[in-house]
Amino acid sequence: MLAEGQRADHFTSGFQINYAWDFYYNLKDVYGKNKSAVSIFTTHQAEYNNIPAGAMKLRYTTNHDESAWEGTPVQFFGGTSGALSASAITIFLSAVPLLYDGQEVGRASLLPFFTRDPIQWSDHPEMVDAYEKFMDIYGESDAFKKGELTFFSNADVAVFTKTYNDDTYLIIVNVRNASKEISLDVSLQNTTWTDKLSDEAVSLGDSVTIPAYGYMILKKQL
Repeated sequence: MLAEGQRADHFTSGFQINYAWDFYYNLKDVYGKNKSAVSIFTTHQAEYNNIPAGAMKLRYTTNHDESAWEGTPVQFFGGTSGALSASAITIFLSAVPLLYDGQEVGRASLLPFFTRDPIQWSDHPEMVDAYEKFMDIYGESDAFKKGELTFFSNADVAVFTKTYNDDTYLIIVNVRNASKEISLDVSLQNTTWTDKLSDEAVSLGDSVTIPAYGYMILKKQL
């Protein structure tokens, strides 16, 4: 059961999921106001510290209210590349992901409630492919739903792992519109992974360079 709000008493009233508004507003500030990427994880922890064990937050880069009245991910997160970058965080960071009509094709204009305005599926097919890939990866493992989260502090790049049983995933997301080179935590250095976006092997050294609004979704090789 999903409650369309964010109050803590939703969960004591029988709901299992509610909206992660604090996370969404903070993510907009990270992308739009240069707020530190570390705040993504402090906001995540604050949201989950206030709900019962087993409850979940609904995470998104837009929803019906935002896309109708305020703005779209393309507007708030720095274009189509930034919108995908922000989605990589919301989908894989310990929550239930919400995809709202139009974000799959990078719609920039508002999507009205009360008039017919069909999605133009020929717009930005690369975004449709990316979202399909995201959801395939999300669905292949319980690591993203039930796994242990470890995050690594960096002001410009969100870096975290999700581990569940034998599955460990490393997510690296550049939240800036500029290439960033980051030093990796010693626990990640000299490790071998599979890039889930290309199915190619990736060997990490002591640093990695991520292009503007780039992201990596890696699965640790056993």
